[in-house]
Amino acid sequence: MVIQGCLERSDTRGNSRSRQLETRMTMIRTTCAVCGEVELIPGELKLELTALNGTGAYVFFCPTCGDPQRRPANHRVVSILLATGVAYSVVDAANP
Repeated sequence: MVIQGCLERSDTRGNSRSRQLETRMTMIRTTCAVCGEVELIPGELKLELTALNGTGAYVFFCPTCGDPQRRPANHRVVSILLATGVAYSVVDAANP
């Protein structure tokens, strides 16, 4: 999983007076079992946290093929997804 943030650059004419800020939404790069690497925005994923251990899974629909995907999320992945604003819910570990 890779997270990409905002980018600042000057316009193609190189005019310093017309310098602009190009803001790109945070992109989350992950994989689809069918299509391979895909990019999503935080609103396209949902994090399911297990109640007792701080891990879980993230789920999404592939933007290319539309298949539902479910990937495990360790402590590091959970922290990253929460920091980028991914919605979450707490699920029962015995019955996700």
